[in-house]
Amino acid sequence: MACQIEAVPPRPLGAAGRRNSRRHLRGDAVQRLLMFTALFIASAASGVLFAHAQPPPRLPAPTEDRVGYPAGYSTDYSLFYVFDRVDNRQVRVVYGNQAAASATAGQPFPYGSILVMETHRALLDETDNPVLDEVGRFVRGDQAGLFVMRKEPGFGAAYEHNRTGEWEYAQFALDGTLMPPQNTGSCAACHADAGGTRDWTWRTGLYFYSQSGAPPLAPPGLERTGRAYMQAYLFLPESNTVTTGTTVVWSNDDAAVHTVTAAGGNFDSGRLPPGSTFEYVFIEPGTYEYFCSLHPRTMAGRIVVN
Repeated sequence: MACQIEAVPPRPLGAAGRRNSRRHLRGDAVQRLLMFTALFIASAASGVLFAHAQPPPRLPAPTEDRVGYPAGYSTDYSLFYVFDRVDNRQVRVVYGNQAAASATAGQPFPYGSILVMETHRALLDETDNPVLDEVGRFVRGDQAGLFVMRKEPGFGAAYEHNRTGEWEYAQFALDGTLMPPQNTGSCAACHADAGGTRDWTWRTGLYFYSQSGAPPLAPPGLERTGRAYMQAYLFLPESNTVTTGTTVVWSNDDAAVHTVTAAGGNFDSGRLPPGSTFEYVFIEPGTYEYFCSLHPRTMAGRIVVN
C-alpha cells in the first residue's frame, strides 16, 4: 500500500514562538555557512574547485599584429576562389593582393603576399539544407567573419611548433576591429595541416587551375565499384555495393585531412593527409557504416557487401 502523508496546516506562532523560530533559522543559516566554508576549503585544497571553468591552454601566437587590415581588398585584390563548404554550411570567398596573384602553381608565394578570406553563412531552406542557385552553388548569406594571412621575411616564429613558414594571421570584426593576435594560434595550427608543399595555404589550387568550388558529384557508376573518394568534405559516392572479398580503396583527393572510421569499429584509417589512400577487405556480407571522425557532420558513407 502506498504511504500517504496528511498535510497539517501550520499553527500561528505567538511572540515567543516567533523569537524561537528566528533563533532556529539563524542557527540553521550559521550551520549551512560553516558547512559551505568547509566544503570550499576542502575543494580548494584538492585543486578541483571550479576545474570545469578553466579555459584550455592558449596556443603559441604573436602578441602584436603585423598583418594589418587589408583596406580595399574587395575591389583592389584579385578574387582567388569561392568555395562552398558543406560541413559547416559556409561560403568562403578568398581574395589575393598583387603579390599573391603573381604566384605560380607548385611554387611558394612571394614575400608580401596577402590572402583575405570572407566567411558567409549559406542560406538554408525549410529542411535546414543549403539553398542552391541555378548552377548548383550555395546562395551566400550574411558575412560572419574576416580572416587575413600575410607572408613576410621572419614572420611566423611566434607560433613555435605550429609555425607555417613565414605566414602570420589576423582576424577582424566586420567593422574592421582587430581581434586579439594571441588568438591566432588556432589559425596556424589549422594551416599546419595544409603542409609546406602548398606553402601552408588551403585550396589555392582552385585559383591556379581555374577549378570550381562547388560541391562535387560522384561519377556515374562509381557506386558499383570498390573505389571511394574524399572531396570537399564529402565521401563520393555515399554508398558502394560490392561482393564479398572486395578490397575497397578510399582516396583522399581533398585538401584537408580526413579519416575513414567504421561505426562498428571494424576499421579505422587514422588521419589521412591529402593524396593518401586507405583500403580494407570486406569478407563478411552486411552493411558497414563509416564516417570521418574529423568532419562527421557531412562525411558519412556506407558499404553494402553482398
